Amino acid sequence: MSQYRHDRFAKLYVKALYKTKGNVRENIPVRRDEDLAIDLLFVADTQSPAWQTEDLGWFDKLMAVHPTIIVEHYSGYLSLDHLDRCQTRRNLYWQERSNELKQTLKSGSAYREALKREKPFTLVLTVNCSQNTLRSWAAQPDPELGEGVYRLPPAAMMGIVVLEELPAGSETLWLKMLSSSQSCQQAFSEIEQLSGSRRERNDILRVCAQYATYLQSRDPQELTTEEKAIMRTLEQIDTLFDVEIPAAERRGEERGLKLGEERGLRLGAQQGKLQTIGLLVQAKFGDQPEIGTILTRMAGLDETQLNEIATEIFQWQTLADALAWLDRLEP
Repeated sequence: MSQYRHDRFAKLYVKALYKTKGNVRENIPVRRDEDLAIDLLFVADTQSPAWQTEDLGWFDKLMAVHPTIIVEHYSGYLSLDHLDRCQTRRNLYWQERSNELKQTLKSGSAYREALKREKPFTLVLTVNCSQNTLRSWAAQPDPELGEGVYRLPPAAMMGIVVLEELPAGSETLWLKMLSSSQSCQQAFSEIEQLSGSRRERNDILRVCAQYATYLQSRDPQELTTEEKAIMRTLEQIDTLFDVEIPAAERRGEERGLKLGEERGLRLGAQQGKLQTIGLLVQAKFGDQPEIGTILTRMAGLDETQLNEIATEIFQWQTLADALAWLDRLEP
């Protein structure tokens, strides 16, 4: 998944959509001859009322096919090698997890049920995929959803969604945000028209703001054509983020940057970089007391260190991770 840097947006996006519908885990390490990691694993909470109140159309249907799902995203063409790696990551994870279940539950009905529930299904979301690749894995169009959604033989425990093949409409809206820049732009224009009271709509605006800010913090010469196109799309949310999301949700108080007032995207070198990083931290972790301490410590870092943080922030899971990273950077 790390082959295409835009796929880091997909991880943030799926986590934001499904955090109310189950447990979303990120960056799960698995090891063999080389380091591998599962970017996102979702364990559904079927009792969560969000399954009734937050309708995500086809995305919900796909995320409900199994209690435990690994989500893989490819922002280019899906290849046979990609699918092989998906299976390798899943198999390595399951080998370790099944051993843990055996040691904990020993045997019996509880153990058998846990195996059925926790052996993950892999959902592969890809912008494009050749028919040759689909045929090689004996993929067939889903009988309910049709072209664009493909089922593999049951033993593979894998499904493929070719995002550019999906029809446009409200049922595919949330999936289309992960497709090509043109499809993403169209989907975004529809998402912004949704009610401001919808949790998922507002959280996705935050994710877009966070990712657009991350792209803007990088050297423009390092950006790929795809990233530049995505950035132009995501920049459209700045006004919405400032005006439409309730002020109580985006206040940074006096401790750090005010999300609606100070963007720092066009200010000079190090000061602008620090303000950008501060916005990223607040967008990721919300309004927490520790943020003031983190921003104060960041003020003592040089531009190279701030550039390093701009990349690493997407790997942080908690504010403790941010503080640990600062401990390593500071003398």
